[in-house]
Amino acid sequence: PSRCHQLRILSLRRTGMAHVSLNCPQLLELDFQSCHKLSDTAIRQAATACPLLASLDMSSCSCVTDETLREIANACQNLSVLDASNCPNISFESVKLPMLVDLRLSSCEGITSASMGAVCFSRILEALQLDNCSLLTSVSLDLPHLKNISLVHLRK
Repeated sequence: PSRCHQLRILSLRRTGMAHVSLNCPQLLELDFQSCHKLSDTAIRQAATACPLLASLDMSSCSCVTDETLREIANACQNLSVLDASNCPNISFESVKLPMLVDLRLSSCEGITSASMGAVCFSRILEALQLDNCSLLTSVSLDLPHLKNISLVHLRK
């Protein structure tokens, strides 16, 4: 889908693709879930080429880093839904996504209590999922719009 200028939703879930080149300026939803062969750079380039992106699922893409999240945050100012669950290289520290409404970071080995400061930057967040984040020992949040939170299997 390199020249699909009217494309709004693209799912590449569980594909074996190693490269992706997007020129989809109207894309609103992008799903890379379980695309294990896509590199961090490929995901970064694809997502940042979609400035209107509102929903991004890159769960179970083990190569994704905080640097990619920062670049996506800068390029995709309308991002409101992010699923980065099962991404072991993400700490979410210093990542600022103010338009997020729904954030899923379950089973992210790098998420700690220090990560919560960046999460609180998302002031309009309504749903937060932090299940199985083994390094997360305490959660202190100032999120006035939060309606749903899931903290299953956290350390005591």
